[in-house]
Amino acid sequence: MNTKQKVEQILTDHPHTRDSDPALFRAVIGMTHNIEHISYSRISALQEDKVLPSHESMRRCRQKLQETNPWLRADMYSNRQELASQVTPLVNSDFDQATLLF
Repeated sequence: MNTKQKVEQILTDHPHTRDSDPALFRAVIGMTHNIEHISYSRISALQEDKVLPSHESMRRCRQKLQETNPWLRADMYSNRQELASQVTPLVNSDFDQATLLF
């Protein structure tokens, strides 16, 4: 099973990982290793040896999967989009009004 398949399975089975890269990372490692009994230095060594995927590759897989599969996005996605739809017109029209939001 490659990294993309692992990430997709975890995003599907464990929705709490959709907005949390650390939770996703822990779940991916947990598929093949007992994360409770492995040190971070050992995890880093396994990543260097290409036994475990890097944090960055898991994050990229998550982003790509969520881009192409909207049902794998978390609730935070729609909240961010809603906020962006409110803030963007203000920023584009009048910077002074936008500063009132912050």
